[in-house]
Amino acid sequence: MKYFLIQEVVDSKLTGVFPQVQTGKLSEHINNQNGLWQLQLKEANEQTFLPLPFLHRRAKITDLLSVSFIGFSGRLLVSEKLNTLLFSTTNAGVQSLETVVQLYDGSYKKYFIINPYLSDYRFLDFLASNFFYVNQIDDNKIPVKFISIQDFINTYQANRKSAVTNPYPNHKPLLIQKVVIKENCDLDFFSITPVLPGGIEFVVSERLKKAIVDANCTGIIFKEF
Repeated sequence: MKYFLIQEVVDSKLTGVFPQVQTGKLSEHINNQNGLWQLQLKEANEQTFLPLPFLHRRAKITDLLSVSFIGFSGRLLVSEKLNTLLFSTTNAGVQSLETVVQLYDGSYKKYFIINPYLSDYRFLDFLASNFFYVNQIDDNKIPVKFISIQDFINTYQANRKSAVTNPYPNHKPLLIQKVVIKENCDLDFFSITPVLPGGIEFVVSERLKKAIVDANCTGIIFKEF
């Protein structure tokens, strides 16, 4: 089965303005550790504070909104219709958080934040995929192999911690250079990290892509995986 990256439309002719959400409001102080903006590849819980996004006055309302406000980096902001489609299928590493978007007239519209977290990566053919460390000084790529998915996950978690304890120029980020999905993968929607260029990507199956297109969801572009 084919897979596709799902991304926001960047053409302001189609969205009115890009990004469509540029400002918002934080429900708690930026340093509050329970803020979604502090959450990195972990599931949110009942104590997690969500940011309130404001739709730009020139923006068109689409099913997938482009956002530059704090807390939305590496996440998707989707309509109720698109959220229903995404989570009516088998998925992994993605969490739906109900919120609202404040429109330019002061009213509110229900939306959902798609929050990625580190899953079991059961979709990944790790033997066929390629991994490497990046030497940030000279951008040299150092290949690395893993004996299992869990070996990769454990190493990646340790690598993220070392970014704090052993920062630039010593830290060497771990990335997936070539992502190969298992032929028997039954997932329709999942997130994957760490990949270039954005670090996190959201992936949908061909059948889910068709359902999204048939439902006339807007603000979306698909790129073949």
